[in-house]
Amino acid sequence: QLLDLDPRCAQASALRGEARLELGQLDEAVLDCDWALAHGHRSAAVFVVRGKAHRKLGNLREAIADADEALRECPSSCEALVLRGQAQLEMRE
Repeated sequence: QLLDLDPRCAQASALRGEARLELGQLDEAVLDCDWALAHGHRSAAVFVVRGKAHRKLGNLREAIADADEALRECPSSCEALVLRGQAQLEMRE
């Protein structure tokens, strides 16, 4: 509903990306996170959501890059550490 009120709301786009990730709409989740990041909503959570979507899409390098960015934003992010480790393991397989 926030996007209906203000389609430029970066935080709402980030939240929609998270919802789309949970629904399995992976490409859409990536696009929502891209938009949120491009419009000033830079947070570890957005990078983690986008990274998870990339990982599920098989874009492992992008997933690792997003995990690294999330860790720059929040060095103690357990989700980012797990994401990076999972993607690195999958790259070795």
